[in-house]
Amino acid sequence: RTGGGDTAQIRFDQTVYNFGTATEGDEVGGKFHFHNAGDAVLKVQIPETSCGCTVASVKPDTLKPGESGEIVFTLDLTNARGAVGKTITVPSNDPQQSSVTLMITGAVKAVYDFSPQFVFSADAAPGLTNQATIHVQRLDGKPLRITKTELTKEFLKVTVIPETNSPSRAARLVIEARAAGQPEQYSDILTVYMENSTKPAFLIPVAG
Repeated sequence: RTGGGDTAQIRFDQTVYNFGTATEGDEVGGKFHFHNAGDAVLKVQIPETSCGCTVASVKPDTLKPGESGEIVFTLDLTNARGAVGKTITVPSNDPQQSSVTLMITGAVKAVYDFSPQFVFSADAAPGLTNQATIHVQRLDGKPLRITKTELTKEFLKVTVIPETNSPSRAARLVIEARAAGQPEQYSDILTVYMENSTKPAFLIPVAG
């Protein structure tokens, strides 16, 4: 310490949390433990996450010297696949390190394969309809049962067509954009739900 006075010091047991292997769409959670190694009261601010898929909280947020706390997090693995790395930034009144970056890592097994992963429609003349096709396949051997698809734009429509060569494992999503009124650029998110689930299976950006 420099300058004499007492200071707070935040110390984490570990700054990397590896959840191992999970499946696309799972929700994983964990904790980072820390303590106040200084001589003054430690005040921890609200943790900041690198994406909306990660939620983190701190308890308690005020620690006397020697007291312990934890950062609790949950990570939503919708649309996640392969190696995953997310961060949580923890600000505090520790003068030596005003913020600590925590890392969440792991591997995610894909359940769905879809192509393309982003749909961009060509220009459509008024009164005409553009079509784009997304090919979807289920990879874990279970049947592909799409129960609901959602888009917010009224001029966009989605039709689910099972693939004839593999009806239980694959399907086509045909997106139709009908041009009407003034020319405009649009962007939307196609949200796809599966049987027996209230949370989306995957999301596909749509624009044109």
